[in-house]
Amino acid sequence: MFLKRVELTGFKSFAAKTAVEFLPGVSIIVGPNGCGKSNIFDAVRWVLGEQSAKSLRGTKMDDVIFAGSASFKALSYAQVTLVISNENKKIPLDFTEISVTRRLFKTGESEYLLNKVNCRLKDIVDLFRDTGVGMDAYSFMEQGRVDQIIKSKPQDRRFIFEEAAGISKYKARKEEALRKLIRTEEDLLRVSDLIEEVRKNAESLKRQASKAERYKRLAAEYNEIEKRLLILRTQHLKEMSALVESQYGDVQARHAELSAKIAKLNSQNEESRSQSDNLAQELSESQSLAFELNTEIEKNRHQISLFKERIENADQTSAKLDIELADDRKRAAAFEQSIENIQNDFHNSEKILKETETAYQEKKARFESLKQTRQQRLLELEERRAEQSRHTTDKSRLQNEMRYVEAMLSQLQTQIMENKEVVASEKNQLDELLASLGERRQSLQTCEGEIAAIRETINAALSELKQKDSDYNNGCAEHQGLVARLRDAESRLRALEELKQNYEGFERGVKTIMKAAEKGEMDGFGMTIASCITIPERYEQAMEIALGAGLQAIVSSDIEKAQCALDYLKEKKAGQAGFLPKDFAYFENTNGHMKPILDSEGVIDLARNLVEADEEQKPLFDALLGDTLIVDNLCTARRLISEGKRARFITLEGDCVEKNGLIIGGSEKRSGILSRERESRDLVKQIAQMKKQSQDLSQRLDLAKSEIESIRFRIDNLNAKLHARELDKAALLKDVDAAEKKYQDKLNALRTIEDKIAQNNSELGRYQQTIEQNIKQISALEQKIQSTQKIMDDLISSIDADKNEQEQLDETVSGLLMEQTRQRERYTALQQRLSAAKADLQSCRAAISKKSDEIKTIVERKAETIVSLKNTKETIQSLVCEKEELEREISLRVQERDTLILQLKKLGQEVSVLQRDFNEVQNTLHELDLKRTQHSTQLENLSQQAEEKFQKNLDAIVQEAGEVNGDRDQLINQMGEIKDKIDHIGPINAAAIDQYQDAIERYEFLASQQKDLTDAKDSLKKTIAHIDQTTTQLFNEAFEKIREYFIETFRTLFNGGRADLIVVHDPEHPNQEPGIDIIAQPPGKKLQNISLLSGGEKSLASVALLFAIFKFKPSPFCLLDEIDASLDDANVERFKELLLEFANRTQFIVVTHNKQTMALADTVYGVTMEEKGVSKLVSVKFENIEQTQLAS
Repeated sequence: MFLKRVELTGFKSFAAKTAVEFLPGVSIIVGPNGCGKSNIFDAVRWVLGEQSAKSLRGTKMDDVIFAGSASFKALSYAQVTLVISNENKKIPLDFTEISVTRRLFKTGESEYLLNKVNCRLKDIVDLFRDTGVGMDAYSFMEQGRVDQIIKSKPQDRRFIFEEAAGISKYKARKEEALRKLIRTEEDLLRVSDLIEEVRKNAESLKRQASKAERYKRLAAEYNEIEKRLLILRTQHLKEMSALVESQYGDVQARHAELSAKIAKLNSQNEESRSQSDNLAQELSESQSLAFELNTEIEKNRHQISLFKERIENADQTSAKLDIELADDRKRAAAFEQSIENIQNDFHNSEKILKETETAYQEKKARFESLKQTRQQRLLELEERRAEQSRHTTDKSRLQNEMRYVEAMLSQLQTQIMENKEVVASEKNQLDELLASLGERRQSLQTCEGEIAAIRETINAALSELKQKDSDYNNGCAEHQGLVARLRDAESRLRALEELKQNYEGFERGVKTIMKAAEKGEMDGFGMTIASCITIPERYEQAMEIALGAGLQAIVSSDIEKAQCALDYLKEKKAGQAGFLPKDFAYFENTNGHMKPILDSEGVIDLARNLVEADEEQKPLFDALLGDTLIVDNLCTARRLISEGKRARFITLEGDCVEKNGLIIGGSEKRSGILSRERESRDLVKQIAQMKKQSQDLSQRLDLAKSEIESIRFRIDNLNAKLHARELDKAALLKDVDAAEKKYQDKLNALRTIEDKIAQNNSELGRYQQTIEQNIKQISALEQKIQSTQKIMDDLISSIDADKNEQEQLDETVSGLLMEQTRQRERYTALQQRLSAAKADLQSCRAAISKKSDEIKTIVERKAETIVSLKNTKETIQSLVCEKEELEREISLRVQERDTLILQLKKLGQEVSVLQRDFNEVQNTLHELDLKRTQHSTQLENLSQQAEEKFQKNLDAIVQEAGEVNGDRDQLINQMGEIKDKIDHIGPINAAAIDQYQDAIERYEFLASQQKDLTDAKDSLKKTIAHIDQTTTQLFNEAFEKIREYFIETFRTLFNGGRADLIVVHDPEHPNQEPGIDIIAQPPGKKLQNISLLSGGEKSLASVALLFAIFKFKPSPFCLLDEIDASLDDANVERFKELLLEFANRTQFIVVTHNKQTMALADTVYGVTMEEKGVSKLVSVKFENIEQTQLAS
């Protein structure tokens, strides 16, 4: 399994789709700062589920979407795909290649795909769990993460070890099991509440169902009587409807006769009115025509005034234009003279400008020629100077080299003598170091024995602590269970008190009186019989039968109070209640004749003797129970009666045998009033007892906790002692290592000195040969320097002469250039004046032409206006004659209209008389029609009422019932009586019968659910315990292996020293999992916590831990982001060696700037940023390059 490819589209700086192909081995990613190297690292973490924008170097998650650049538009989404080779099936999927994709849109929507199929983030996390690959796994290491490992608390550092141990999946299962356990306990609590609620509801529904049955029976009787009343009303309405139909026919005939007469008169009236309307129309048209003629006459008169005004304006405008025309002609002559003068000056300026330009061009050409020649000579001079400098530099270098070689010759001779003396001294010191090393190894063995003894003592104390912790946890669990039972008992007591306060189980009349007494509306009523009695549980059922209705009787102070209460119930129609006045209770003591019966077998006692009550209330129970006897069963009662011992017998099962032989028994649900009172008293006692138990248990737990703290304190002291001895051991190890290293260093130094003596003798001959060669080269360079200097002097003389002539020409060319500029400006100004003068002349001539045309037009319009004036006067004369003729015609038509109006008035009076008679008949007909409608509506209402109440058609009801006779008032009275009975029942729940059955079924269902939840809770607790045991075992095994590998890897990377991993318990949180601390001792330093090391040492120690984990559980691939940044060259070399050791098992992808690390690469990827903000990728495979070189 390895990472084959990463595809990035729109992720951070990768705007275009970019595919990074990886191969097994070591791949290096390089590039300048800020080019986007680390974005590849971030992309892999992101696609594996990283949810923190801060971890991806952003502020919000959509910062990973490409934001645009100068030539690339911003994208609307970011997408990254990982392609992983799965040929070894390490990932449990039946694919040899797996692709994981994450896509994020600007809108905030996000999606994950597995092999191009949508999935959840949880699916991806679970897929890579315990493979060493994941967003927070040890396979992703960056420079900041290295510091995080060092600075983390011991408990936080534990996560890396758990990932390596492969217990992440177990912890995930445990978390899921804990969530399920919490949900199960919550569901169990809810189900228990629901069961209690459903039980109470079922009891209430049972009473409601009984009332509903009684209500249904009365409602059926009520509906039957209502049907009979409905039929009687229907018969009455049909008779009334037939009478109204007869009257309606007579009135309708009279209505038709009057309607014909009125129609005839209306026709005559309409004819006359039509003639009048025609005359009025003609008269209106004539008047309109007369008005139009008047308007036209006035319009023509106004037109004449306008024509006169136009003629006068034309004369004035013509005179004004003649004056302006003369002025424009004078201005045109002046412009022509000015143009002639400007043209003469323009020709002179043009001639001078051409002469100046010719002189300027000649001088400028000579200046450029000199400039080019001088430039060539300067270039040649620079070349000669450079050549001279090279010769001088070579000479100086050779002279310096000679001086250095001479000094080295002298130094080598001195070193050879000194080294021979050192060799003799080092051999003596080696013998002394070997003796010292033996003594220190003996001390180290003694220290290790003491450490082993302390560890055995600690293990024994830890076992004792574990037992104490287990006892303490069991005690806590017992205490929690006791508290839960106490809470349940208090809750049950509150519920019973609430039932007692609401008088549940009592009759409606009892509830009414007792609540009225509590509100102060009535006095003299303090309690019921049930509330002031105490009976053993064994006799509760028998005593309820014995007391009967008296159980719910209300104790009153006197008979008057009882009478007032009865009147109150009758007034409120609130049901019935029993009362037992204290001054009215009577009991005749017959203990004498009851003694033979009491002595009989099976007789328990008199019922009144079994009652526990205050002395003040005792007479009340004597009066209620009298000589009632409690026997064990019905057979005993039968036997006593057959023996002639008659009394009222009550069996323990609730059967009753009266003195007269009446036997009452069977099965009936008890009211539960006595059991409720007893349960309340028992709960009060239980609550007090449980509170005392809870207090005692708390004291024992506090004592156990103090014992645990004492053991922990002892363990801490032993750990401190162990730590001190381990520090001593570390110091001894350090001394042994130092002695071994010193011995080895001395031995290596001796061999090095001997090799150096031989090397120095060889170098003496080489230095002498170098001195002879340098003397010959210096002589040749001195000759070249003299020849080059002569050529340079000649060139400098020529350059100075050219410079003087060039300066003189520069002044002449500048003067000519200024004169040329001045003449060109004058030429341009004259040209502009000439153009302006010509434009003014053209404008003046255009104005003269325009004004001449205007004068001609005015004269023509004046003539046309005079003709129009004459025609308008003739039109006015014709219109006046036409108007006079029209006014005579209008007068005749007004007279005809007045005559028709008189005729219309007479016809209107005749119509009014007939209309009055017609309206009277119409009203009568309307009244009859209204009665028909009312009868029809009433019949429809009765039919609708029948449909709504009986779901049958009215005719069907009449047909079923046949002829109905009877007194309607009597039927109504019967309905009233039934309605009173229904009202006496009170509010009913019609659905109570079905609801009661549903409640019973629901109660049974919830009970089964409660059992299932309890079983599930126990199963989850066992599962969690098993997971804890498994994870502890796996962690301990992994820790010991990683610790062993870490010690080994640390010594390799630091070239000595020692380190260790220690399990640390937090005394403030004893139940928390222990953390892991790192102890390190680089060579030459004291043993100390890793946080006290330098930056480079911390990085190297973290790398050691990382590779120790890899050695225990290699990850398929690993990404390292500049973790070598803080390492020096020597440490980088050791880091490289370790990386190569693991490269055959793990694929490494390394982001780095270090050239030494780059040398490891099988493939190098270069990230560039040709355009600001857009990253591009180039790659090189070194295997291909080597093959190409070998082929060539």
